[in-house]
Amino acid sequence: MGFEGAGPWAYRKLSGTELTKELTRLANAQSIHGADVVSLQPCTISRSQDRFIVSQLDVPGGQWRFNGVFDGHAGEETVDHILNKLPSLFHSFLAEALRLAGDGELHHDDVSKVLVDSISELDNSITRDILELFPGGPDGLEKLSDEQIDTIVNDFESGGVNNAKLLRGMRGSTVLVALVDPSGRNLYVASLGDCQAVLGTKTPSGTWKAELLSQNHNGKDLAEVARIHREHPGEDATCVLEDRVLGAIAVTRAIGDHEFRLPAIFTERVFVRTKPGFKLSSVLADWLPRNKTPPYLSNVADVVHVDLTATEREGRFLIMCSDGLTDLYLHDDDRKDINTLQEVADAIVNAFSDRSTTSGVDDNTALHLLREAMGGSDEDKVSRNVTVEMAFRWMDDVTIIIQSI
Repeated sequence: MGFEGAGPWAYRKLSGTELTKELTRLANAQSIHGADVVSLQPCTISRSQDRFIVSQLDVPGGQWRFNGVFDGHAGEETVDHILNKLPSLFHSFLAEALRLAGDGELHHDDVSKVLVDSISELDNSITRDILELFPGGPDGLEKLSDEQIDTIVNDFESGGVNNAKLLRGMRGSTVLVALVDPSGRNLYVASLGDCQAVLGTKTPSGTWKAELLSQNHNGKDLAEVARIHREHPGEDATCVLEDRVLGAIAVTRAIGDHEFRLPAIFTERVFVRTKPGFKLSSVLADWLPRNKTPPYLSNVADVVHVDLTATEREGRFLIMCSDGLTDLYLHDDDRKDINTLQEVADAIVNAFSDRSTTSGVDDNTALHLLREAMGGSDEDKVSRNVTVEMAFRWMDDVTIIIQSI
């Protein structure tokens, strides 16, 4: 399974329809508004932190398609908050932009701004909720006792409202949103973090082209590292360390993660006292002293616009996925020829276009793509990924949305 120095672990060898049924069940394969969707975490003792939405938003002038993949980390509170709040927040921002436009159509830049502003506002509202609990700011925190802070942050006897606000700031999530306007002529993809969107287009010659529409906001991206260096002059040696922001977190843009956004005293005095505590893979003492001039994470999404009139709808589809799918390709010893996101994009578009290669999988294209990523026709390999008996998660959460556009 790729874990050196441990194991072996038992697994059940499944085949044929039995394997297909089990993968379908675990991935909750379904179709919503014409989109095929799967979301998988095969480890039964580890709840998935991926969330998704496939929706249609009615506003004056028509119906917009709004799909999203949200990959939570360090807990579920932030990603659940995004799922509950972002669609309605975007809807209100879009309706207001249309109202201001009057009889005129929204320009592409206007729609992009609505996406950027609604995503940023969701995160900014989390920040405001935290700061309002401590109106004195960092100076005021210095004057509060530990007991006073405990009373504020762990207010379970009065309903836990403060605690919920803080946990939304302590956990984090990436955001990937795809939007199609009522005319069907324009596609917008907003990305914050490392989920990916790939547009597959059939060329006149009959081959397929894969186009990455999302950014990869992490500490390995040179443009992101340069941006962070510009925003924190004099901290080049510490603001991105070993491909991680402050040496601790891989993504460079996200919702939540306020230990990287607020002055260190909020982590030292507030977050560490908030129950049930942090769920971090890094040690606070190792990186918190590097938090000198926050914020270090951005909540500003990148947006790409695509003119859909340039190609025929019958030969065009959009794949949205969490990074669990790309990891299955990039960390597979049997796929040593795939080393970049573009090569992953090419592979998944080719897998989609040649669906005859995976026997036993039904018409759900997302399920087909998941099966291909997990081993395809190699039933033993897919069985290992699905049924291995391990006491911890052996693969990342995987969510896939595929829709013809």
